[in-house]
Amino acid sequence: MQSRLIALTVGLALALSSFGSLMAQEGGSGLSREQIEQGWIRLFDGESTFGWTVEAEDREEAVSVAEGVMTIVGPATLRTTTEFGDATLRVEGEADGSGALVGFGRDEGASGLGRLSGLGSVEITMRSNGRSPALISVDGGNTLRVRRVELLPEGMTPIFNGKDLSGWNVLEGGESVYSVTAEGSLHVQNGRGDIQTEGQYDDFILQLDVFSNGEHLNSGIFFRAIPGQFWSGYESQIRNEYEGDDRTKPVDYGTGAIYRRQAARRIVADDFEWFTKTIVAHDNHFAVWVDGYQVTDWTDDRPAADNGRNGYKAAPGVISIQGHDPTTDLSFRNIRIAELPGD
Repeated sequence: MQSRLIALTVGLALALSSFGSLMAQEGGSGLSREQIEQGWIRLFDGESTFGWTVEAEDREEAVSVAEGVMTIVGPATLRTTTEFGDATLRVEGEADGSGALVGFGRDEGASGLGRLSGLGSVEITMRSNGRSPALISVDGGNTLRVRRVELLPEGMTPIFNGKDLSGWNVLEGGESVYSVTAEGSLHVQNGRGDIQTEGQYDDFILQLDVFSNGEHLNSGIFFRAIPGQFWSGYESQIRNEYEGDDRTKPVDYGTGAIYRRQAARRIVADDFEWFTKTIVAHDNHFAVWVDGYQVTDWTDDRPAADNGRNGYKAAPGVISIQGHDPTTDLSFRNIRIAELPGD
């Protein structure tokens, strides 16, 4: 990756606090509502290594997670399975010895890396003409204890103006009613229906706010979809329903799922409350965050097809919002996208 600009900030303000006290702070490794609305996502969920690959001689010995802290014993290198373009990465933790490399890149020689030493944080803003995963690398003999890894996608462009349906096409033959509310939201009521962007996208980061105006309503965001065709391509499910009191057991794949491919591992969102969904697609890899928490991480290894419903589709397609059935009543706002450069 050829970098045009790297801004590196090392924060040492935490040096007077113990690392244990950091973990006791309100919110843990979570995000504030303000951060969520700004578009921040968590790359470390405080519970697992979900969304990361680990390169180490003994993976179980090298990486462990307990009490909201990921401990990495070198030599070990971690990379996100998802790749990003322009973004700001923030890593907070404690490193002993010579510290740890953190930032963007596929290997330790990448230009988009900074060093975290001692107790503190590193923030790196990358402007590039490529894309790469987030990376954490710890040398042999060193240990890194990570509390937070957060990322803010940069360069997002609105694709809904909050005033009218310019740039969108409502497919004929449907029963859904698509309108713009006085508050500037795109409202979808009734179904079956489909509204599609005029633009087409293949690799991208898409973020949008969603509000379900009823209990357990069903909708979805389709991408790499076929223009003029109802409900084609890949679908990121919307349905805030789970079994009993267990949010890890979604009903009908759940909000953030890649529908019929990978269920959401947790239902994060609630009906009658705004939530933010982030969808990242590059090549045959797809990942979804809900309110900054990653719920899916899926690679499409199926044979190539013209429709993502039937197999792997690499070609660009439209983004569409589904009107599912007569109970459909959802609102969408702050719909924005950043196209990801080629590999």
